[in-house]
Amino acid sequence: MPTSNWNFSPNIHWPLSGSVTQDISPSLVFRAKDAQVEIRVLREVASYGRQIGKLSEVLLKVVDALPKGKLDDATVETVGQLRVMAENIRRIKEDEKVLPSTEEEARAMVADLKRLYPGI
Repeated sequence: MPTSNWNFSPNIHWPLSGSVTQDISPSLVFRAKDAQVEIRVLREVASYGRQIGKLSEVLLKVVDALPKGKLDDATVETVGQLRVMAENIRRIKEDEKVLPSTEEEARAMVADLKRLYPGI
């Protein structure tokens, strides 16, 4: 009796189960108002990552120059998240492990380490 190589492997996409990553690929260029300008900017000036990196760098310097207490709590939290992202990008570039993104993730990581290494 012959065997079949048929493999049933359906892709099921439940509501809200799709990718949550942003498309930063060349296909994004074709959604731009002027694709040719977008292509030239990416080739001749800077990638999206470099553009966002420079904006983040400047924004963090501006925030650092503000007097303490000028930002509301929500903005302070968002700036903190941006700092963690910038630090994690630096760590990835230097082939280091990234930091937790939130305080909850940091606490969970510490708890895991304490379970693994009870003496610390």
